Amino acid sequence: VNAKDEETKRLQDEVEEARRKQAEAAAALLAASTTPQHHHVAEDENENEEELTNGDGGGDVSRDLDTDEHIKDPIEDRRTLAERNERLHDQLKALKQDLAQSRDETKETQNDKIHRENVRQGRDKYKTLREIRKGNTKRRVDQFENM
Repeated sequence: VNAKDEETKRLQDEVEEARRKQAEAAAALLAASTTPQHHHVAEDENENEEELTNGDGGGDVSRDLDTDEHIKDPIEDRRTLAERNERLHDQLKALKQDLAQSRDETKETQNDKIHRENVRQGRDKYKTLREIRKGNTKRRVDQFENM
């Protein structure tokens, strides 16, 4: 009897879940198929009148589009490139700090020590290659051999 009750309850829950999903789908369809109020253009009341107030009957009547003031401009919500770069820079700095804390000094190789020293002095492969290209060929060969 308990097994039947549990199965009945489970089936009722599934039916209720299916009904809820169907109601959500219907609401989403209704929302997608209706035109928002701010997309409607109001019609001119004087459209069918033969004679206009200025008396010439063929005057040009125009009406401005009514817009809702509460509509948000998506451009205002965008992040600028500088803001994104700053955020990414902060994330990178935090990740570097986390990595530095988890570094095991006992497993550091000689190349790791050389790299850390070069980074501390502000040298990287691009600066090194740029300096090698400076000067004449003899100087470049000597500098490359001394590396």
